[in-house]
Amino acid sequence: MTNTNDFYFDIKFFKSLIYLSSHFYSPTNYYSIILTLLILLISISSEILGYYLGLVPGQCYKTLMNKDSKSFFYIFWKGSLMYIGKCALLGALTTSGWFLYIVYRSNITKILHKKYFKNNTLLKVNLNYDNNIDNPDQRITQDVDKMCNQLANSIMPAALICPLVIGYYTYKTYETAGFYGIGAIYLYFILGTIVNRFIVSPLAKWTGRVEKYEGDLRYKHTTIKNNCEQINFYKAQSFENEASDDFLYKLLKHHYYLSWWRFPNSFWQNFFNYYGGFMSYAIQYIPVFVMNSFDDLKPSDFAQVIANNAFIYIYLINSFTRLTDTAYIAGQMAGVLQRVSQLLKYMEEINEEGAICNTTNDTSIDDALIINNLVISKPQGGILINKLNINLKDSDSLLIFGNSGVGKTSLLRVIANIWSYDSGEVICKYSDSELAIIPQKPYFPTGKLTLMQQLIFPKKLLDINISITDFESKVLDLLSMLKLNDLFKRIGSLFIQPQFEYVDLTPGELQRLSIIRGLLRDPKILLLDESTSSISEEMEEILYEYLLKNSITLISIGHRKSLSKWHNHTLTLCYDGSYIYT
Repeated sequence: MTNTNDFYFDIKFFKSLIYLSSHFYSPTNYYSIILTLLILLISISSEILGYYLGLVPGQCYKTLMNKDSKSFFYIFWKGSLMYIGKCALLGALTTSGWFLYIVYRSNITKILHKKYFKNNTLLKVNLNYDNNIDNPDQRITQDVDKMCNQLANSIMPAALICPLVIGYYTYKTYETAGFYGIGAIYLYFILGTIVNRFIVSPLAKWTGRVEKYEGDLRYKHTTIKNNCEQINFYKAQSFENEASDDFLYKLLKHHYYLSWWRFPNSFWQNFFNYYGGFMSYAIQYIPVFVMNSFDDLKPSDFAQVIANNAFIYIYLINSFTRLTDTAYIAGQMAGVLQRVSQLLKYMEEINEEGAICNTTNDTSIDDALIINNLVISKPQGGILINKLNINLKDSDSLLIFGNSGVGKTSLLRVIANIWSYDSGEVICKYSDSELAIIPQKPYFPTGKLTLMQQLIFPKKLLDINISITDFESKVLDLLSMLKLNDLFKRIGSLFIQPQFEYVDLTPGELQRLSIIRGLLRDPKILLLDESTSSISEEMEEILYEYLLKNSITLISIGHRKSLSKWHNHTLTLCYDGSYIYT
């Protein structure tokens, strides 16, 4: 878990919004610009129609006071058609907002994915616990969803039209109530803005905290789901119940504080909205009693003017209240938006560092792999491996021993170019494409992919350079060699989607499939990170006989004594950074 990283509705929010705007409106995707202009056009049309609708009550008052039945029904039917048009425009506005949400989410998520999956960013984001980036998966999914939803459906429509509406109705207010009426309404808005500034900022802070603990609780349940069998073996249901309740308590505690901050925000939002309607009558006092503007009007015309003015004043006040409501929504969104912005900025910084290139490829050397005076440090500081020297010739095999935490896997990461080292050099005769690693924990992407796609992962079938028939024959031979015929029969074909996810297979089956995936790359150097820990010694013997027969240079990590006979070199790593190489 990370320390609490608070966000506020302040200048940093607006900087983050401006920073993300270039990604909301991607230069390669004009849909967001087109939809924004469409929303503006629909909003303007809706406001124009709304203005004429606002005059209908005054016209009705006049016809009723004059007892003009014919004019009344004409106004009634005209108003009815206008209301139908208004509803159609509002429906179009809502639909356009949802389309804009889709484009926003597509643009932001794609750029996040692009940065996330570039080079070793994925590893650094998830394994560097000092970067204040908690739950990156939640930020990319749930946080982006909430941010785009509120921005496209609530904030953008109001932000686009409110300045135009305020400008127009300010002019109409000036025509009837003069500077006094404008001053009263603007003073009302300024007061509301000042109060909003102080009560919305804590809302952003606590919303950000709640989102963090939502992610922690979700992650806890994800780990429980992924380890449900182990939990049952340990009879640990009671422990996990208490642990999950503890995560829930932390979440609800922050929800509790957030709820307290919702009260002053809700109170002020409702007061500002409802009292604005009452304020419109107070402003009527200016033209009626101060300016005496309507003294010469007959009662029916006076009623119409009062109704029309009330509409204008209320609408101007309502436009300001829409802005304060938008600020309230923005306050709720501020924490989420800054979480997304923080992740994107951090990933861009990592991307700028470029790909890790530890290994120097030199096809002229005689040895397959040379390591000279290699020093590797722990992420949190301290020497992990100190001045390591290794020379491996083609077809050599190295077995790495050592207790947990001494740097066995770290060494493989350095050789595989996914971890940096402090000093020394790593020289390899072969390119990255000729090196394969079989990780300790097998990984099979979800989505019920075909067996063929899982085995050639991360390539696709189109990337295979030999004929499909020959490649299929090779795959079937390896499945048979590692006793996976029953699994193949269960699926039915290499090219049929299974009715299960691969994560549901046994650890031994997953490990054997992972081994086949590595062998299909025809590697010159193969790195095995405890890759036979879940299979029998008999199966292990079949595998290593195959590897030695094909003259593959091996670097294995393992604890079984039975592995020793398959390797002609051993490396024992110690906690103090020293090592024994034979």
